[in-house]
Amino acid sequence: MVTISPALEDKITRRSRRAFSRFDEDDSARRYHRIAEIAQDRLTYRIPRSGKKKIEVVRRGYEIIVDPPTTDHRDLLVNADFAKLKNNTGKHHAGEVTAYLLVDKPKKVGKVYKKADKLLSRDQCVSQVRPDQHVYVIDLSGIDIADVGSDHIMAGNFTVTSELDPVKDLGFTKGLFDLQTKDDVISLRKKRHLGRVRAYKYTSKDAESPVQVPKIKYEVGKDYEIKDADTDPGSNCHKGINVADAAWAKQSATGESRVFAFEFEMDDIAAIPTHTDGKFRVHRCLCVAELDPKTLKPFKKPLESGAKVVKPKKKGFIDKLLGRGDKDDA
Repeated sequence: MVTISPALEDKITRRSRRAFSRFDEDDSARRYHRIAEIAQDRLTYRIPRSGKKKIEVVRRGYEIIVDPPTTDHRDLLVNADFAKLKNNTGKHHAGEVTAYLLVDKPKKVGKVYKKADKLLSRDQCVSQVRPDQHVYVIDLSGIDIADVGSDHIMAGNFTVTSELDPVKDLGFTKGLFDLQTKDDVISLRKKRHLGRVRAYKYTSKDAESPVQVPKIKYEVGKDYEIKDADTDPGSNCHKGINVADAAWAKQSATGESRVFAFEFEMDDIAAIPTHTDGKFRVHRCLCVAELDPKTLKPFKKPLESGAKVVKPKKKGFIDKLLGRGDKDDA
């Protein structure tokens, strides 16, 4: 290993800049002092009085980097990759870098951003991203990195290459998630689902909440909402519309109990208890079907997934007085 003094590094920088300038002039007859090999953006410099020792010099725009730690392409897949971007003297990797950007607001693919931003590893983005966020693939040069941390880099002058697909790249699911077991319920905590969720509830023979006070009477085709449902996951069974996975509802239904299926969005979930047995709470939901408690097959064709309930308009005073609309309401 060759130790380069500040004075020698300054001399190499000056000679390299001059050599690159001459290379750009396409003077094939010119000889380069102590330059073993030269290309468009890099050259190899022979160290004086060191035998055959050589070091690499890289050009990035107007900047000359003498003896960078690495010059190949680095894809920051995990946090351990950040440590490989600089050496003990603090010099940054001089090659190309692929990093990842996690943001709330969308970025434009193909655009170059000058403002410094915090870039992460792919693994970090996959583990932290929420359904309403975006993860972009970022390409940049190592010399545009302003700072290298243990779990991020700060950089400006980077290009947004592409956006990661939520399902293919980030592990999200979509469509209707039918909760069949407790494990399905627990998986909702990761917030990795983009579509609607179907859960189940057993009721009394009158289709009322078996425990909740005041009781709610459920009917297929109607929306239900409890705005101040308890959002504390430490509470196992508390205020809200309590629903569960299919196995729990089937096991809990006894005697004259009835079982209903409900659908809702991920944002409608109030809390999934820390020690859930398959039961959790939602703020709002739509009752989509009544099921046979023994087989959990619907008695009638359930509402189409994602159906919206349109409440009938109330008759106005004149309509009632003149008897209009009676035929349609029959």
